[in-house]
Amino acid sequence: MLTLYAKTGEIRDYLHIEASADGEAWSKVPYTVELVSDADTAWQKLAVQGVIPRDLGAQFFRVSFAGDGFAPEDLQLGHVYLAGVAIPESLELLPY
Repeated sequence: MLTLYAKTGEIRDYLHIEASADGEAWSKVPYTVELVSDADTAWQKLAVQGVIPRDLGAQFFRVSFAGDGFAPEDLQLGHVYLAGVAIPESLELLPY
């Protein structure tokens, strides 16, 4: 689970989560974004969760932020929590 702080909740065009078996070939990891709080500040707190399919044989995981119109100062990585539980079809990242 990632906790992000962003000036907009629309981060899907900028947030890239990928996994790889060898560190060379990368596959996108599907994820969800939940608005945790929309305080009276310019920053929104977002919770991001995803599942890495077991058939990827993932040994590597990466998160990147990039894209047209992306301003690095508009996004902050607040917290990262990774946990894996082997289940028949996937390796699930569990919320804490």
